[in-house]
Amino acid sequence: GKLETGVSTLPEFVKDATEKDTLFITGDDHLNPVSVLSGRNIYVGSELYVYYHGYGTEMYRRYNEIKRIYESESMEELKKNIENIGGADYLLLSKNEHSQYDVSDDVFNAFECLYDEDGIKLYKIGSKN
Repeated sequence: GKLETGVSTLPEFVKDATEKDTLFITGDDHLNPVSVLSGRNIYVGSELYVYYHGYGTEMYRRYNEIKRIYESESMEELKKNIENIGGADYLLLSKNEHSQYDVSDDVFNAFECLYDEDGIKLYKIGSKN
């Protein structure tokens, strides 16, 4: 695979605008710009990395939680699903997440969009600066 168009500015934005200990919700693309290029933590990574290190059961549980988050049909459901994983700080919405999940963009619009370029959006969903 190759990194999406537009990610050349996203990693620098993430590095500059977020703390190192923040947690991101993203899809499971193995070339994820948040973790690969920005060095930030994501809730669950690619099966290529996680499963073969013995975390299969935990990985599939987290995949299901992330699916529920991205496929939330209302703001109330979205907030509950984020709370169910213990919270997170940011959520990435790009072509990758749109291809993996049945995303309703309107549900995420209640959150502050910090980055919006080339079809890639980064939402602030937590309370960290």
